[in-house]
Amino acid sequence: MPTGYKIKKDQKVAFAYAYIANNFSAPKAFREAVNNDVVNPSVQGCKLLKDPLVSELVTSLTLKHLAKLDIQQQHIIKELALLGFSDIGDFINCDGNSMSIKNIDDIGEQRRAIKKLKIIPCGDGERIEIELHDKIRPLENLGKNVGMFRDTILQPLDEAQKIESDKGYNARIKKLRQKAIGDSATDAEFEATE
Repeated sequence: MPTGYKIKKDQKVAFAYAYIANNFSAPKAFREAVNNDVVNPSVQGCKLLKDPLVSELVTSLTLKHLAKLDIQQQHIIKELALLGFSDIGDFINCDGNSMSIKNIDDIGEQRRAIKKLKIIPCGDGERIEIELHDKIRPLENLGKNVGMFRDTILQPLDEAQKIESDKGYNARIKKLRQKAIGDSATDAEFEATE
């Protein structure tokens, strides 16, 4: 992208929508909404995510998207914690010289931390292998959420904020859209982007 390339407001809005639609992929969103021929869409997409208008719109769209999926931030945090703090000891019984797998009912929700469970026949019985999901990525994501690695955090909404968010969401997006591309955006154009 040439130095001094200016991204128009309507491209910023399109980028925000494309970012959500492309599963939060900045390079894909940049190519789709701004410039398909750019040499380094990752860098340009990341720069664009720091733009105040784009950042506000992405945050708003993300919260609305998660609400539609009935996914709340605390559910995600709980699942990341389950994976990040899983312990192999939660899955096995040790008594002296022998080990065995706990009954699946005794493991409870921790079983979601199991990535792979193999029962392998061998000589005089069976060998059981358990592989847990990776812990590093969930712990990194938890760290980001609690502010260890970045400056801004999406805060969970309380019930009053959720109601206000649902009531004012379309108006807020419309306002952001109009701010980005001017008063030329009609209601029909706005509804078509939802």
